[in-house]
Amino acid sequence: MKKIFWLDTETTGVDCNKHAIIQLSAQIEIDDTVRHVINMRIQPFPGAEISPQALEINGMTEEEIQAFTPLDSSLKTLKNILKRYVNKFNRDDKFVIAGYNVGFDTNFLRAAFDYINDPYYGSWFFPCNRDVMTYVADYITLSGVRLKNYRLETMCEHFGIELKAHDAMSDIEATKQLYEVIQKYLIGARSLEND
Repeated sequence: MKKIFWLDTETTGVDCNKHAIIQLSAQIEIDDTVRHVINMRIQPFPGAEISPQALEINGMTEEEIQAFTPLDSSLKTLKNILKRYVNKFNRDDKFVIAGYNVGFDTNFLRAAFDYINDPYYGSWFFPCNRDVMTYVADYITLSGVRLKNYRLETMCEHFGIELKAHDAMSDIEATKQLYEVIQKYLIGARSLEND
């Protein structure tokens, strides 16, 4: 059974050791079918640094994010959802996390587990991720296309994929579409190489 946890976060900055998640979105996909959609607004943990630039990018105010659900309650809800699909006591039954530049998001999610003193992040998720950005590298290699940068917005613009940037759920939808488009390109390009 193929279990994918499509993940994206919005945060108060870029350092998972001092900044916090303020939006966590995910789609639980089992055997290519979305089974659960998660979209949480999370209050920064006490003492988290809040970058004014991050708030501006996310279009939120400090007052708004302080009214979000506290981290411990949010993670409790998340774990209750996860246990519907994964047996955390079975080392072979876990999610593969997928996303765009997803190491950023997994670092923040792992740090959130650490913050609430929950050592069981690895009970839910395999340590390896499916990062769509690595497929972009294959696309660049095979196509020869060069862009100004390789951020999600730029790749979506290149392929004509709609994206409401800096909304975690929109990022997931766009990432999934980008993955499908690049996979089709890579399969086509490799079959041409083999002809």
